[in-house]
Formats: sequence, structure tokens, C-alpha cells
Amino acid sequence: MRISPLKSDIGKVVKTLLNKDILKTVERPSRYIGEEWNSIKKDRNKVKVLVALIFPDVYEVGISHLGLRILYHIINSLDFALAERAYSPWIDMESQMEKYDIPLFTVESKSPVSSFDLIGFSLQSELLYTNMVNCLRLSGIEPYTSDRKDTFPLVIAGGPTTANPEPIADFMDAIVIGDGEEVIVDMIKVIKEAKENELSKDYILKKWAEIQGVYIPSFYHVEYLETDRIKAVIPRYSFCPSKVKKAVVRDLNEQPFPIKQIVPYAPAVHDRAVVEVFRGCNRGCRFCQAGTFYRPVRERNKDSLVEMIKDILKSTGYEEVGLLSLNTSDYTSLSDLTKEILPYLRKKHISVSIPSSRIDSFDFNVNESIDSGRRTALTLAPEAGTQRLRNIINKGITEEEIKIALRKAYEMGWQRIKLYFMIGLPYEEEKDIDGILSLLDWASSLGFRKINVSISNFIPKAWTPFQFVRQKVEEIYGIQKRLKAFSRTNRRLHISLSSPQRSLIEGILSRGDRRLSRVIYTMVYKKNERFDDCPDLFSFSRWQEAMNENGLSFTMYTRERDVNEILPWDHISLGIDKEYIKREYNISKTGILTPDCRWNQCCDCGVCMDLNVRNVLCKIGEQHEDRH
Repeated sequence: MRISPLKSDIGKVVKTLLNKDILKTVERPSRYIGEEWNSIKKDRNKVKVLVALIFPDVYEVGISHLGLRILYHIINSLDFALAERAYSPWIDMESQMEKYDIPLFTVESKSPVSSFDLIGFSLQSELLYTNMVNCLRLSGIEPYTSDRKDTFPLVIAGGPTTANPEPIADFMDAIVIGDGEEVIVDMIKVIKEAKENELSKDYILKKWAEIQGVYIPSFYHVEYLETDRIKAVIPRYSFCPSKVKKAVVRDLNEQPFPIKQIVPYAPAVHDRAVVEVFRGCNRGCRFCQAGTFYRPVRERNKDSLVEMIKDILKSTGYEEVGLLSLNTSDYTSLSDLTKEILPYLRKKHISVSIPSSRIDSFDFNVNESIDSGRRTALTLAPEAGTQRLRNIINKGITEEEIKIALRKAYEMGWQRIKLYFMIGLPYEEEKDIDGILSLLDWASSLGFRKINVSISNFIPKAWTPFQFVRQKVEEIYGIQKRLKAFSRTNRRLHISLSSPQRSLIEGILSRGDRRLSRVIYTMVYKKNERFDDCPDLFSFSRWQEAMNENGLSFTMYTRERDVNEILPWDHISLGIDKEYIKREYNISKTGILTPDCRWNQCCDCGVCMDLNVRNVLCKIGEQHEDRH
């Protein structure tokens, strides 16, 4: 049976927006108008495949996301395809869209999302799942893939939450696990072939299943034990792999990168030019999912970064450039990069930002040259209050290193600093909280004008050594009460705490199974839930009701997991050996550290062997040797 597109009146959206003066009634009309500098508009009638890239959050958050920029650039560079963007409308715009029967539309051409061949969601947080399903609802698209039959658009998703894709499995035709640059091109080529030859949706899905990194949830059946735990995840067809391996880009230097980056009219969360200096992290923090999802490290060539920075700034006019990675201070040629690019940037009055830095690799000399006397704010992440707990989580920094960094920062002129901590960690004791308070007291005694302290709640994540632990709930409330009382005793400290209830829901979704698809559906279609990451809109009681209505409980998902039980994500492979995950979990109890394989011996995590990939370091020397 031939795939047919959903019927949509493309001109209706524009006419309604203009005739009803809708944009005059909403808070930020710039979220919806498009026409930004460097946005791309191609003729729909001259390409074979139409792709709508959706970031299921408001425009100012989504426009800042680098992954979506990269895919937008890659797809639009194909002569047979186009990509346009859509974002979650804010509450005021959504009410106007429903009032005047306006479907979710792209910002480039105001075309209904339902008129595209492929919809691709970028999922950076589990709390965006309700937004994602709400986008389908606003588009007039059936949320469950089983109800969409043999029609376009096909619906896919990617991003770090797909380390465990099961909670959204029933909504997705396909889920991309890992790096998307090469996979998305292969997937679009299959759609092109199917359209040209009038082939079925089933044909597309079967061809997609042959692509490394592409998971087709409907091709897998989940069996449960009487205890509600998983008995097995079974492929329905012989051509389906028992484990779906993530897609991996082996060398970033060979991949296209967006030079003409879109410049928004509205203020963005991160309103600057950006370059990705490297991808991945082998530090091995046992709570960190990004460290396993993006492993191994692949650095970009320093000379190409210099040219990229210059070209991006010329094409955008930005006055700031961000050097992005999970920990930019680990980039082996950071000193050489900054020395080479800073004279050019200073001449143009352009600043540089390094958004993420570890205390033990932070180079004050580099930061001194970048900062050029501006002395804004310095961000560091001790994570835990005692050496014992930092060793348990494999943070690999000492109390002495923390204090040396803070003292030097003050001596070099910083007046404001930001510190990150985490509470609710495995094996946490009261003395670990004492350690946080003691360190904050000591830091404030140095004389900083302001110390912003962000304290998040630990959430167990799939494919991390702590994926087995119980998620603490009640304990968090007691710890936060103590932290609030302490903050009132020191006017220099400004402590920001995360919502325990939102953390609970995120934890459930991060380690859940596909039965949670029903809960997410209930939240959107019956409870009118969306923007769960927004404190004013999040409703814990509605989540409780939805879980109960679907015969599920919170404790089913917050409980401790047996290291030998089958987990919802065990049929997904990030290249990490589960035996390595178990081993790291077991040695965490002892506080034994596992070193970074970039500058030490191989830690035998399995990624390089399983995925035929290796660390790619820009500068290899005595202390920066790739031993794989």
C-alpha cells in the first residue's frame, strides 16, 4: 500500500494569523514569525523529502540547541530534501491556535507539520515528553504509531534521553540512538526511494532497521513476569538485531558543521555563536549519562576550529562565541586554540565563553587570557561535600584542588562564582551534607561578593553505574530543609534547589518501560499537561492520578534494581559493556577511582571494540596519550 501524506491547507495558517491579528495577542510574537538571518527557505515543490525538525520547548530554548542546528544544516545541504523548524507554542499561543483551528506549523513557511514526510523530535530531557506528545496533538497527528497506519508523516526522535527509549516507544516509528549526522541522511534516502517507487511504510521501517543506530519499537515485543518486571524483549523479525547499537561519528573533522547559524530576533537562552570543540567524555562520573551516551572523546582539529570561528562570526555578527563540549577545559589544544584566535577576536571586540569546566583541568592562565579583565562569574562543580562521596561518584577531584581553585579565583579578581552540588547520591550520609555547608562557609570567608549555589537532586539514569540504585525521595526533603535554613545565615550565598517532585517524575521516565507511554498519553490528552520543566505548570498530583489510572505506581520505578534483572533498555547498546557498568557499580561502594582512558590505560568499558571507534585527540603528548 502506497504511503500518502496527510491533507493540509498550507495557506490557511498564514491567512488566519494575519486576518485574526493573533500575533498581537501573544506574549512573544517573535517566537513564531521566522524570517531570521541565515534561516533557509527552499521550494517544497522542488525537493523529494520534507522534514520538520521539532524542539519540544519554547523557541528561545530550542533555537539555542546545537544538535538541531547541525541536522538543519545537513538536511538542507541535500538537493533532494528540505528541513524546517517548529517549537512548542507557549500557552497563550496554543489557546489561540485551538480557538482558530490552526495546526502546529513551521516557522520557515508556516506549513502545517502534518504536511511533511518526516517529523524529527530532539529530546534533551524526559520532562519534554508531554510537550512532544502535545506537539503531535496540535498537529492533528495520531500519537500512537499503531493508529497512524500507512500514512506520512513518519515520526522519529533522537537525543540523550534515548539511552532508554521505552517510555516513548509507542509514539515513535523510529528512534535514533547516538550521533545523528550520518543516520539522518541514510533515513531520508530511504524515504526518497519509497516515495519515488510508491513503496509502503513497512518497507521504510524495515530498511531503517538495517541502519546502525535506528531502533524500530514496533519490531520488538516486551514480555513481563508476574512481578511486573521484564521477562524479555524479543525481536519480532529475524532481521532485527537483539541489541540495537548506537550510531557513532568516528571523526568530527569529517562531518559538516553549520557556519551560517540562525540569528534569532527573540532573545535566546544562549544567544551567541557556537562551535563544538569536541564530543564525548571519558571521565567516568558514575551518575553522568552524557559520559556514557557520547563516549568516546572525539576532538576537532585546532586549525579547523580557528577557521570555523572566524567564518561563523562573519556570517552572524555575534559578539560572543561559545566553545562547547561536555568539559571544554579538557580539550587538549585549548591553550593553543585560544592563543591563536584571541588576537582576532579582541580586534573585533568579540568575547569567548567556556560554558563547562572541571576544577582539576581548569587552566587559570587560559581563562585569564580569555577573560581580558571582565571578571564576570566563574562556574565550578565540586558535586559532593566530602572526599569519600566524591570518590564514590568517581568525580576525581580533591578537597585541596577545590580550595586552591577558589582561592586563586578570588586572588585573580573574580567577585562572583557559581558552585554545583548534587544531593540524594548513593551512599550519602549526613556528614556529606555537613561537608557542603563547611565548604560554602569557607568559600564565603574568602570575600566573594556573591556565591550562587545550584544544588540538584540525583536522578538514576540508564546506562550509568548508578542505574541500579533506589531513587531517594523523602530524604531529599529533609536535606533541602537544612540547606534552606543554612542559606538564611549567610547573605553572600544564594542557594537554588531543584523540585523533588519534578526530579521524581524525571527519574521514573528515565528508567521506565513502555507502559509509561499510556501515562504520558493520559497526561496530555486527559490532564492537559505540558511544560513539565516549568515550575508554574508542573502538576505532581496529575502525574499521581495518571499513574494510578494506568495501574502503575511510583515505587515500581524508583526501587533498587537487581544487577542481574532485565532492564527496559537492555536491548539498546551504547557500546558500553553491561559487565563494565556492573563492575563500576560494585567498586563505587569502595570509593575506588576509575581513571580517564585519555591519559591512562584503557578502562575496558567496551565502546571502542564494540563500535569500532577510538578516542580522537587533537594534541597527543606524554600526558595526553591515546592508548586505545
